[in-house]
Amino acid sequence: MATVTKTVATSVLSLQQMAALGTLKSAVQTVTTKFAAQLGVHLGRDDTGGALPVGVTFRVEASMKSSGDDQWFPLAEYTSGTTTPSDELLTAGSEPAGSTVLECANTTGFTAGDLILIKNTTIANSEFARIVSIVTNTSVTVLDAITNAQTGSTIYDQAEFWSPVVDLLNVTRLRLHADASFTGGTGRTVVIEAYMNTCDSIG
Repeated sequence: MATVTKTVATSVLSLQQMAALGTLKSAVQTVTTKFAAQLGVHLGRDDTGGALPVGVTFRVEASMKSSGDDQWFPLAEYTSGTTTPSDELLTAGSEPAGSTVLECANTTGFTAGDLILIKNTTIANSEFARIVSIVTNTSVTVLDAITNAQTGSTIYDQAEFWSPVVDLLNVTRLRLHADASFTGGTGRTVVIEAYMNTCDSIG
């Protein structure tokens, strides 16, 4: 049986809030010895002031050169939705790590199946989840237990996940570009993060 060697959970973009009309480039990942990669990109809309005029575009970009920035080209591209999110403050004060039931006084706008951003007052402790059931104006239940204690946190719907698979056989470097610079008007903030797994060898 073939043995697959992987590098897992490489942080490409740390969990962070992206400024309105902003753009972010990840650190360059050297992939000379990698065969393929899969990225997990999370986006949460945390601005209820209005819809995004245009979605945020994510590009997985590659270069065939070992240095320099004149030969980046897209391997995969995704553009987010634009709908204004619903939001609600968690009412329990603090939901401990391991909880699946998140108490909130108003569940209007939330639906079972929604992907949500749980935005902590400390952005690094925020996380993403999927709602599986709702008790009207009492709580939402999420599929998996939360990783971090959520104190003073707000939940937002309209979160999105993107997980492209890219071939790395003929490239040497990889990066992720998140681009909201062209959304027009005042723009809207978003929360993003991205991880990557690579296939390093098959023996």
